[in-house]
Amino acid sequence: MWRIDVAGGLLAIVSGCVGWGLWLLFSYPQAAPLAPVESRPARTPRYGIQQGWLALTGLPLTPRDVRHLGWLSGAAATVAITLATNNVLVGTAFGLVGLLLPEAAIRYGARKQWQRLDWAAYGAAHMLQAKLQGGMPVLEAFRALVPETSEPFRSWIKPCLTEETKGVPLEVTLKRRAQPIQHVELGALADVLAAERAHGRTAPIVARAVDLWSQRMHADAVRRGTLAGSTMLGYGVVALGIVAFWALVLGSPVVRNGLGHGLGFWTTGIGAWLIALAGYVQNRVSRIAEAV
Repeated sequence: MWRIDVAGGLLAIVSGCVGWGLWLLFSYPQAAPLAPVESRPARTPRYGIQQGWLALTGLPLTPRDVRHLGWLSGAAATVAITLATNNVLVGTAFGLVGLLLPEAAIRYGARKQWQRLDWAAYGAAHMLQAKLQGGMPVLEAFRALVPETSEPFRSWIKPCLTEETKGVPLEVTLKRRAQPIQHVELGALADVLAAERAHGRTAPIVARAVDLWSQRMHADAVRRGTLAGSTMLGYGVVALGIVAFWALVLGSPVVRNGLGHGLGFWTTGIGAWLIALAGYVQNRVSRIAEAV
């Protein structure tokens, strides 16, 4: 017979996950604006995988492929968990978790690669500034510094140089590649190259761009430091809820025998859906906070 204390414990676990997720949703920190505000347009949060982000991971996928992969993993999780528990509510709840996993994993990889690209490109901008101060024209300086740069910027910039040899200006390709990944400073470097072709004497502009870039990286580091603890704890609470849920299901004969009918069916089903909801909220919070 189903025990009310076990049901209450299960609901307490998953309610804690949801409460933590909702607290994060309404309290995540905002990115600090830089001065002057006009120098760096606000990043628009993206809630779908973009091709530019997929290119950063090196995966030969399209956004549509990622959606299909999510639906496939969600369907597989739904079928497997439903067959294992004989509870369609539990199965569909963990199917939602499976639906979110592929995109979440790809976003994590793309975010890490973006940060590596950001640091490498920032170092390249510093070298560009030094060459400009020595009197070298921007386009020549840019070509000269590329072999000296580190990965992943070197590989990322190679298509731009290839297109230049085919008659497409370097700044056009650079701007085109910077926009999908929302990298404002690389887009600004493209504008500097265009200004150099037209007017020359752009060293002060590059120096100002590098200074603003440094400010933005510092602000991002502070924001990521603020987010890191709460994000890790949030995912930890969700993971703890999942582990505790399955520990109750697998470790308690009372819970296990009651999964497929009556109060046990509804309690475990609602509990699983509350855990899935907490995971969804945490995933959404991470998207908004990182603006990825």
